[in-house]
Amino acid sequence: RSARMTARRPAPGPAAGPRGAPAGGPEGAAAGQSSVLVEIVRRGWEPDRCDWSVFVVRSDGEATRLKEVQRVPLADLSAHLSAPLKEAFRQCDTPGRPAVLQVATEASLLALDVDEWRLGPEDERLGTQRPVVLRCSDRDQLTENGENPEYGENPEYGETSGHGAYPGHGAYPGHGAYPGHGAYPAHRAYGENGDHRLDIDEERRARWRWLHAHPVTAAVLDCDDGLRKPVPPVEELRGLSHGTVPVLCRFDAHGVQGDAEGLARLVRGGFGVALWRRGYGLPETVCGEFHRGTLDQIAGPAGAHRLPEAVRDLRHRLRSGRPETFWAHGIALLYDDPHQPLPGAGDLLEAP
Repeated sequence: RSARMTARRPAPGPAAGPRGAPAGGPEGAAAGQSSVLVEIVRRGWEPDRCDWSVFVVRSDGEATRLKEVQRVPLADLSAHLSAPLKEAFRQCDTPGRPAVLQVATEASLLALDVDEWRLGPEDERLGTQRPVVLRCSDRDQLTENGENPEYGENPEYGETSGHGAYPGHGAYPGHGAYPGHGAYPAHRAYGENGDHRLDIDEERRARWRWLHAHPVTAAVLDCDDGLRKPVPPVEELRGLSHGTVPVLCRFDAHGVQGDAEGLARLVRGGFGVALWRRGYGLPETVCGEFHRGTLDQIAGPAGAHRLPEAVRDLRHRLRSGRPETFWAHGIALLYDDPHQPLPGAGDLLEAP
């Protein structure tokens, strides 16, 4: 754990497609804006505590860690992160364009409502102030049922997480549109060399490229006409078209145990973009509005690159009292570019 938190290398620069196209669309590339990355690691032997780091990720992909702290109570996380986040935003925000906040955490913490945090008593909520997106840092360690065997289950904090920097993509970093590159086959049981995980990684990259080069479609996976249903198993999820953005209507990290497992299945199944709403005990009658609202927000000629700002706009209108957005309460966005790993991902180095 100490090695993971203290030994970091700069994140790699923007990935390039096979034809040399940069990973990123016109909006991000033109802006060349830095982004802010928060990495949160739950301590396996102290599940109510975590270690965290705050990075500034420059437009060229260089990641600079501003601060790291260990053994912070999860309940106090927002207070501990307030000052370093303010400094990171000061370095990254440009006039009229607040930097994206990426929250990289493991699957068991994806339910953290970082978008609801305030950095000061008079400040706006983060999710209305700027795009806040989630990435999953332990996707390769998740088993088929969504558990990370290192940590097991912790229903109090849900079951999914985010990871990786979006270098070089400005306000909507890391959206990797590679013109001329379609999807790989929608489903194959194993890679050519028989390595299941490598095949999942290939599908993950293919899905990401397709979603950012073509129109996308929303698919509600855990609710049918107001009735809860289980998220399909991983192998069935892998058979969905590459233009699919999964939507979870009934997710409640503090309620039904299967909800957290379902969210983790999406990550394990190769999806880097997904939407859900945190339950908060909303009445089931809201389901229909949530389904229609997400379909309207996601469907369209543009690709998935617009979703971080679209979700921020939804949160802003909701907090402004716009009645037509009531269905978006608790909405969260997984936006996890597989071409842009976390700073130092895979480097288990000893601290000097």
